[in-house]
Amino acid sequence: TAEKIALVQKCVRAFEYNFTGKEYYNPDKRMPLQRVMNLAKAVLNKALPIKCLEATMLGIYLTRDIADLARVPLRFGTVVQG
Repeated sequence: TAEKIALVQKCVRAFEYNFTGKEYYNPDKRMPLQRVMNLAKAVLNKALPIKCLEATMLGIYLTRDIADLARVPLRFGTVVQG
């Protein structure tokens, strides 16, 4: 399991962060699991820069077969000052 998680982390880190201002994907944290899986497949196929939510969805997809992995729901937001 640790090796698999390390490979998943390596895969996610291989993607560049999307600083372009262009939205390549249309993620929504309220989307059903099947749409999350489809979006993650698109991320893998297109290999374009991603943001945090796409990376999270990619992690969910890549760890879907690890049954004993504890998943903790988190909520995050971005605050821009200035």
